[in-house]
Formats: sequence, C-alpha cells, structure tokens
Amino acid sequence: MSEHAEVYSHIPSVRWSWPVRIFHWVSAVWLIAVYVLIMLNDGDDGDPYLAWHKALGVSFTVWLLARVANRLWTATPVALPALTSTDRWANRLGRIVHVLLYVLMFLMPLTGFLMTEYDGRTVSLFGVCTIPVLVRPDTDIHDTLYDLHSSLCWSLLLGLTAVHVLAAVYHQWICRDGLIRRML
Repeated sequence: MSEHAEVYSHIPSVRWSWPVRIFHWVSAVWLIAVYVLIMLNDGDDGDPYLAWHKALGVSFTVWLLARVANRLWTATPVALPALTSTDRWANRLGRIVHVLLYVLMFLMPLTGFLMTEYDGRTVSLFGVCTIPVLVRPDTDIHDTLYDLHSSLCWSLLLGLTAVHVLAAVYHQWICRDGLIRRML
C-alpha cells in the first residue's frame, strides 16, 4: 500500500453532484461521437457523417454552456489533502489542465463553425433548422481556421485529455486515494 493510500483511506470520498457527473460523462461520449463521425466522413461536403459532425459540434456548445453554468453554481467537493509539495504542484497542474480542457472544448466547435461559415456553407442542425452563412466567404480565413480546428486545437485537446485520463489512472491505481470515485 502506498503512503498516499494509507493516509487517504481515512478520508471519506466526497462525490461531485449528480448533475456534474452527468455533464462530465455525457460530454465525454459526445466528443467521442463527434470524433467517430469525422473519421467516417468520406471528404464530401454532402456526406451525412459530416453533417452530423457539424450538428453535434454546434449543439455541444450549448451543452457546454449549460455545463459551465452548472459547474459555477455547484460546490466543489472537499479536496484531498496535498501531502507533499509535489502534491500541491500536481493539484495546481490539474486545475490548469481542467481550465485548458474547457477552453479547448469551446474552441473546437467555434473554429469548426467559423471555418464552415468562411467556406460559404450553412450548418444544418439535424434537419430541424439551418444556420445560414453569416459572413462573407474568405479562403484565407477558412484555411487558418481549418488549421486551428483540425491541427492545433485537436492536438491540444487530445493531449490534455490523455493527461486527464492518465491522472485519473494514477490516482486510481498508484495513489489509491479514491479520487476517481468522485466522478463515478
């Protein structure tokens, strides 16, 4: 048993509220679905997978706004004590990673939507309504947004998600501090 597990075993596991947990896990599944849809896309503008990718991406922004509002109004569970200076450093790094994940979760659909707009294409929201082109098409802006959306933001989101998951695994199987139960 690690020194952390021994100390943390006496601390009750305080879970996040059920809405926070639902927002977290639905967001994870939603983002995986958006990724799978773009991987299934054959590159054709008329591809239904691309249309669903865009619709889910735009609607994710609304979901994310509700998630952030809920998070701002929800009390944070009692933090696990930082036993060492390394723990305090890791806690700060964890907060930074979470903030950056939220920023990237906003930037991905925003850059994708604007990229589509500057390409002169509309976005259909599941066939219910269509967001018209609101800007003058511009190839240079489209290309820049494409690079941001598909390369920079995607790489950063993937990397930070990996850090987030690895930290959860570390807490679960190395520290054995019960941290992962807070989100289950």
